[in-house]
Formats: sequence, C-alpha cells, structure tokens
Amino acid sequence: MQAGDTVQVTGGGYKGSTGVIQEVDGELAKVSLNSFGAPMTARIPLSQLEAPATAAAASTTAPVQLAAGDEVNVTGGGYKGSTGLVEAVDGDLAKVKVQSFGPPMSVRIPISQLEKR
Repeated sequence: MQAGDTVQVTGGGYKGSTGVIQEVDGELAKVSLNSFGAPMTARIPLSQLEAPATAAAASTTAPVQLAAGDEVNVTGGGYKGSTGLVEAVDGDLAKVKVQSFGPPMSVRIPISQLEKR
C-alpha cells in the first residue's frame, strides 16, 4: 500500500472506517479517516488495512448502483444499522448524510457497505 490509496480499516479501534493513506512508515500508515463525521488522521498498522475493492470482491452480492438522492441502509462498518441519503458518489465511496446518533452528519462510506432502501 502507498500514499494516495483508498483503504478500509479491518481491525482495531477504527474498524469499519474508510480513508486515504497519506504516508507509509514501516508497518504503519498515516491515514486520513472519513468515517467519523469530521476528517481526522490516525496511524494504523498496515495489517489492519485493505483496499475497498478487496472487501467488495469478498462480498457475495452484486455491487450497488447509487446516485445522489438515493435513500440507503448502511450494512457494514462503524455506521452499520443506520439509514442515510446519498449526497454524492466518488468511485468506490459514497458521501452519505447519516441519521445515527443525534443530528445528521455527512460521512464517506464504501458502496459495498450500502444497500438501497
């Protein structure tokens, strides 16, 4: 993995989050995370990261076709069980306004973790 790669966290305290690698230093990656409402940076072991495409390939369901305005259920990650409204789609990620804990917030979620309502 290298700087610029989009990744999904598969273990540890940030499990289910998505982000972009900013830099790699040995066995750790500095990752800009997008799954907690406001962008944040964390150092995460490479062993706890995988490309969203890898996670989607492991899925037995067909990829979801999403567009802005679609209502969705979140089926995985930190917002699993929440509902939301797609604001934008960018490659393997969707920007979703999630209604979960308190006021709605916009987060980036892998499309593989969403299903249309």
